[in-house]
Amino acid sequence: MSQISVGYARSRLAGARGCRIRDVRLGHGSFLTFSALALKPAASVSAAAYYSWLHCTSWRLETTNALGCGSEDDRDVIARSVALLENGEVLDVLLDWPSLSLTLASSGDLYLRTFSIYSQEVEHWMVELPSGTWITAGPGSLLREGA
Repeated sequence: MSQISVGYARSRLAGARGCRIRDVRLGHGSFLTFSALALKPAASVSAAAYYSWLHCTSWRLETTNALGCGSEDDRDVIARSVALLENGEVLDVLLDWPSLSLTLASSGDLYLRTFSIYSQEVEHWMVELPSGTWITAGPGSLLREGA
């Protein structure tokens, strides 16, 4: 894996704009995975997919007016809240520096925000790009891309 700049990572993640969020899944602990699929014009087959895995990071789902859930809430509360992401359109993907906290803005006035909580030892999140390479955030402020 090669180290990349935050600007480069932002440009690569921006390709997810306009994609549909699918397959939202809760994993072990606070793990959350989902795909963002871009559809070919006038077709129902995926042209590109971004697969996201939030792990070893805290996160919350909110609107501009309310907090939906946090990654450490009761599993039933989390399940109901993250289900609202399913089939939403990715409106924007923001990447903060130097924390590498990620914000996914989705239709329906939903915002999925991560909060990097480790500075030394573990990765915060990973996104597989349509090319098959991964952008990996962490540990700390380290950004990498590779297979």
